[in-house]
Amino acid sequence: VNFTCQEINRELALQHSFDGDFVTIDMKEASDRVSAWLVQSLFPRDMQRYLFATRSEKTVLPDGRCIDLKKFAPMGSAVCFPVEALTFWSLAVGSLRRITRAKDMKSLPEVYVYGDDIILHSEDYAIIKPVFEELSLKFNDDKCSTGRFFRESCGLDAFKLECVTPLKVKTRWSDSSPAADLSWISYVNSLRERGFLASSDKLRGKVTQKLGVVPVSNKH
Repeated sequence: VNFTCQEINRELALQHSFDGDFVTIDMKEASDRVSAWLVQSLFPRDMQRYLFATRSEKTVLPDGRCIDLKKFAPMGSAVCFPVEALTFWSLAVGSLRRITRAKDMKSLPEVYVYGDDIILHSEDYAIIKPVFEELSLKFNDDKCSTGRFFRESCGLDAFKLECVTPLKVKTRWSDSSPAADLSWISYVNSLRERGFLASSDKLRGKVTQKLGVVPVSNKH
């Protein structure tokens, strides 16, 4: 389970976009489907005291109604990401251990988790899916890569050992805000990193014309 580095999952997706030994799985509505009951069932009792001290028990709807929350935590909670990662990993590993009857953890097939991005052996996909669905956890079938060559994990799209992640413009050029300006600077850098030098230089000229001279970091 990785909490701070997504490069392991990204590298695995790239590596196995040719041999197909591993598949990449993406969860649908991941944080909303990890229930408080599931966390109580999986985590040690002494840890639950601290985990549940961080969660909101209720929420107020736009119409003024107040409802009880069944999910453990929404996106934005400090413990949402690590709890869902540990939950998905433990369910996957527990399912495989029950099926394989492995005597220890070292003999189990590898499972890699970063948040709601899961990577595991292709033959293990059919083993864990019904277990997750029984607990109201859903796979995002549109983003699960179980075919021959394409793999996607942690924002990296891979096909036959090549990175094919598209570069996406996230803000309009007409937007005027520090966040929008930073987004376009990031886009200039991304173009250069991917080898699109002419496009990067062209857009950099427009950014400089709009903002003035932009400091150059050690990386760019």
